Amino acid sequence: MKRLSVLSLAALCALSASAAVKFASPFGDGMVLQRGKSVAVWGTADAGEKVNVTFAGQSASATAGADGRWLVRLAPMEACAEGRVLAANGAEVKDVLVGEVWLCSGQSNMSMVMWSNPYVAQHGNRDNNGYLDAMIVDEPLVRACTVPNVWSAEPKELAKPLVWKRFAPGTLQGLSAIGFHYALILHRTLKVPVGVIVSAWGGTCLETWVSPDGYRSVPSLAANADRPIATKAPEPEQKGRRPRLHQQPRALWNAMIYPLVPYTFRGALWYQGESNRGQGLGYKDRLHALWNGWSKAFGDPKMPFYLVQIAPFDYGMKADSAGASACDIWEAEEAFARENPYAGMATIVDVGEHDNIHPGDKRTVALRLAALALNRTYGRKDVPCDNPSLKSSAVKGDTVTLTFDHVENWVMHGLDAAPFEIAGADGKFVPAKAKYLKGAVELRAEGVAEPQQVRYLWNWCKAGRLKNDYGFPLAPFYVRAL
Repeated sequence: MKRLSVLSLAALCALSASAAVKFASPFGDGMVLQRGKSVAVWGTADAGEKVNVTFAGQSASATAGADGRWLVRLAPMEACAEGRVLAANGAEVKDVLVGEVWLCSGQSNMSMVMWSNPYVAQHGNRDNNGYLDAMIVDEPLVRACTVPNVWSAEPKELAKPLVWKRFAPGTLQGLSAIGFHYALILHRTLKVPVGVIVSAWGGTCLETWVSPDGYRSVPSLAANADRPIATKAPEPEQKGRRPRLHQQPRALWNAMIYPLVPYTFRGALWYQGESNRGQGLGYKDRLHALWNGWSKAFGDPKMPFYLVQIAPFDYGMKADSAGASACDIWEAEEAFARENPYAGMATIVDVGEHDNIHPGDKRTVALRLAALALNRTYGRKDVPCDNPSLKSSAVKGDTVTLTFDHVENWVMHGLDAAPFEIAGADGKFVPAKAKYLKGAVELRAEGVAEPQQVRYLWNWCKAGRLKNDYGFPLAPFYVRAL
């Protein structure tokens, strides 16, 4: 009995010693680890404690630092649909798959759920067929989790572990609709497990998601890297309005992205911009800061980053009002995607709803994002992914000839004319008649003998239905000097 007591005491001591070991909040039962890359695994323990991590026949050790944090990296692994145990001393994460993992971030059109409570009005926020899709989906190798909406003046960990959910009937009504469709498309195409982590907050500006390193990478924005974050409103909030403290630079980086660092992702999706209207090409600089900071934090200097060009919507202002429409954001988003070799842009001017800032067709959005990923990240060159883009312009007499990349034959459903416009020396735009050629368009406008400017879809509430052979729409553009 005495020997048994001694042994029992020793066992209890061992359990007590290992009880302090915890995985970081992204690690939970049913999670997905990234295949083909060195995988970061981290957490907390008592300062100085040695932590041994095991998974899929691998073993890696680390010693917790003075702050209690530990981190190991597992060697790259093949995709695996078998749920296995990830262990760190006495802590365990069960049913862990290996496949493809993506971060989904932005504002309300990214956080827009599969199905919400009944609503009336343009701020209704659910997918067209979300209820049915969520009820019939049964893909146990696809998993997702959502970061709660929290902000912080300083970088901090999440209060609770993330909850990973399997794609089972009736369990995903509250998941990002884009994340839902994107994960399914990748899984069904690549035939491997897929996971998405959604970290998005409706109505937020881009600035709040940028890291200090991201700000320092763009000189014009560098002051935001160290600017103090207020924890109390400087003045009483208006009645009926939520506090806006979470909109401060870095506030959501600190609480909704930092806790995920350095999770090993394949790449990131971004759908945001409505709250940054009016910044012109300054929004492009902010996108560069965002990508620069994220790619550095997640240790991937070639991090794939696919963004959505925001949809048309009646913002209640005229298209020609300076900084008043979505047009400036459209230009900035396209410019960023053109300048960053690891970025791509999904154009969705054909799926907007002029009276709803949250268009319900999120499957089309996800499909175009998936096409970018499949073509550029996964090497599926047989999958088209590019929308027509303006290559050159020329004027001869009263005729403007535009040539385009990524289109041979034009497609447009319906009888309404495509919204091309031409302006002469007076700067007044006149609707133009179009003649469609192979990879080109000829334009003429009544009363404009000497065209000097041309633009397309320069109206934030018109749908763009002119497309290439593969169904990708022509994005808005503005040529200010022909």
